[in-house]
Amino acid sequence: VSDVIELREYLRDYEEIVMSAATPSSSSSLLDKQKEVAEFENINTLRDTLSREEEEEQKEVTEFCTELVCVFSVLIAVVLTYRHAIFEPEQIEYLNFDDDVNFKGNQYIRSNLSWESIEWILREGQILGVYEPVSLLFKAFVIWFFRPKSIEEEAQVMLKMSVILHVFNSVLCIFVCNQLVLSIVSKTKHHVRWTSCTLASLLVALHPLR
Repeated sequence: VSDVIELREYLRDYEEIVMSAATPSSSSSLLDKQKEVAEFENINTLRDTLSREEEEEQKEVTEFCTELVCVFSVLIAVVLTYRHAIFEPEQIEYLNFDDDVNFKGNQYIRSNLSWESIEWILREGQILGVYEPVSLLFKAFVIWFFRPKSIEEEAQVMLKMSVILHVFNSVLCIFVCNQLVLSIVSKTKHHVRWTSCTLASLLVALHPLR
């Protein structure tokens, strides 16, 4: 932006100087007229350069606004969909589906990240027959960091962290999808590509299984 402003000011000053020096006179020689023509050509070149830079600047602003709208669309959609987990935490509690094994009866995630619990998570780390050391380490870290005072508060903290991760992954999905489409179809228009990737991200973000 600063380059365009400086170029515009330079063009205005340069044009004033040339126009003042280009006053026709009967005694002007052929060489003087050639110099005047060259000066006017320089002005036209500067005008074209300024016009191209302004178009590029406008294009960048438009693309940035499109990307911003896409990101905020996903953010707003996810927050509105899972607003109960953010604004109504008192209604959150563990379910009897598998939370009793994953959380209630899992002493390893409540051991304040002791070496014994970390060793078990890395060596064994199986819950309901599924080896998930990263998930168990994350749960243990969240409980250790926030130190919930009750099982209900622990459920609220875990669900809020899950929503935060889901929001982050949903936004990240836009950028990953955009790069994939760009690598396959490089000539796709910017707004078409970003709109399509936003719809794909919304499908991931708002799918019932998420």
